[in-house]
Amino acid sequence: MASDLVSIPTIAEADGETTAFDTLPLDEDEGTIRYVKSLSSKQRRYFNQFSFVQKPAFFICTPADVGKESKDIPKVQLYDHSMLDAFGANTIVSPAHNVLKQDKELVLVLCETTSATSTTMPFSRENFVALMENLSVPPETYQALFAGTPKTVYYEAKGDNLPAGLILRTPMSRTENWTLALSWHKRCGGLKGIIYGIKQDEMSRLAACIGDTRSLTAHPSNLAVILCEMLIESDSNLVKLHASDLLRVENSTNFDSLKGRSESREVDFAKMTQSLNRIISRLAFHEMRIHANSVFVDDITAQLEKILPPTGFRHDRFGLMSKTLQERLVHLRTEQRALLLEITCNQKIAQSQLEIVYNLVAQRDNKDNLAMATTQTDIANTTKEDSFAMRTIAVMSIFFLPGTFVSSFFSMDMFDWQAPEGASVLSSRFWIYWAVTIPLTLTVFSIWFAWQQSHHKHESRRPRANDPPKASPAADPLEGLGAPTRRAWFRSMCAQSIHMDEEKRPVEVAELRRSSIASNALSALRSRVPTTQIERSNTIHQGIAR
Repeated sequence: MASDLVSIPTIAEADGETTAFDTLPLDEDEGTIRYVKSLSSKQRRYFNQFSFVQKPAFFICTPADVGKESKDIPKVQLYDHSMLDAFGANTIVSPAHNVLKQDKELVLVLCETTSATSTTMPFSRENFVALMENLSVPPETYQALFAGTPKTVYYEAKGDNLPAGLILRTPMSRTENWTLALSWHKRCGGLKGIIYGIKQDEMSRLAACIGDTRSLTAHPSNLAVILCEMLIESDSNLVKLHASDLLRVENSTNFDSLKGRSESREVDFAKMTQSLNRIISRLAFHEMRIHANSVFVDDITAQLEKILPPTGFRHDRFGLMSKTLQERLVHLRTEQRALLLEITCNQKIAQSQLEIVYNLVAQRDNKDNLAMATTQTDIANTTKEDSFAMRTIAVMSIFFLPGTFVSSFFSMDMFDWQAPEGASVLSSRFWIYWAVTIPLTLTVFSIWFAWQQSHHKHESRRPRANDPPKASPAADPLEGLGAPTRRAWFRSMCAQSIHMDEEKRPVEVAELRRSSIASNALSALRSRVPTTQIERSNTIHQGIAR
């Protein structure tokens, strides 16, 4: 496809705005240009965001006559891309299946989800445009593909020769991410459509469901009901799978199973928590999908009475088909309610199991803390034994210290024990020993005492964790006033704080006494407060006025 673009002036309204130019490739054929120009500006913007890569596609083609009660399952056939180029736009899959000639026939093109992106169509651009023109599906399909919002929309025919349409968009997920677009003519009743995002194994399920409801194939709502049933079946299987995972976790957190475990085998609480969180999130997602499916069922039920039978069908036949579809929709509602109740129950179980896991983790931590406390007790006992040994050493040192001091003292050269009789044993320079020892001892004790005082002051200034926060000193409202005024103020405050005496008196007397004391104190204050301060108190609430 060439990359050169040419501007084609068009006027279309999109989101309340007018777009004057749109770009189209230069090598675009006339049919593609005509189709793109027929789209609104908003639809064209979504259409131009698609990428087109020719890949294998599939289709289901089956007669839709209610008189045929064959139970054969329609075959999922491979779409032949060359047929459309060889035989033109009137042939959708092969020359033998001309949609314009086969009136009462279901033709459904199936596009598998690509791994690269969800906006890749498995057709060439010209082939896809010719296919969409032949299917006559609503062009709002492009927005539904991009938005991913679950919805069911019916489009009434705007004329006798124009088709009606249906778009069903399931919630976005990695498993079922489907977009159904259908069209049918009132004059012929042939159903044509496309399903995008369906996988090959789901194609077989869809073909089997179409074969099981052969008598309802001609009804436009039958395919939508089939997709809703497939969704509810998938959600039911996944909810039961999550319930089994939840039961596995519940058995793992059972007290008897935990008690039977060996101490050497550690319970993987982190894996349990991860599994429970995943179950809770997936159950919430399935709850959202079931609510969306419930909206689908309500929309389809409301539209059943509005869909008119095509030409060639009797009203009683078409009404019987609608009644059968209503019964299936009622059954769908019952399954939805049952699944929602099961999801609610599983969510509560998962939450309780999560709390149990947290409690088990807390118990394990408490057990570890107890073991750590036991270890610390052992360390404390060992320290106590060491301190007893040190105390024993200190006692022994005290016991031997006097003797050591005496022996050292008398072994000095200051004493001459071999002096002759009548001579002095003590040396005349013995005073030097006391002159050095006493000042040195006093200096050491002074340094030790000063260090102790400094340490105590530093510890007293250090804030403790259990100390209340110190309030910043507030400004004294009576600062600058005289002593009589201060005494009057304190008397009034004391009078207000005395409640024992006031409880013995009548309430009127207590209030009268309090008001008189307060008025006397206030008058005394005003008589001594400067005039400027009184004027300021009238404008700014501070000090006594507060």
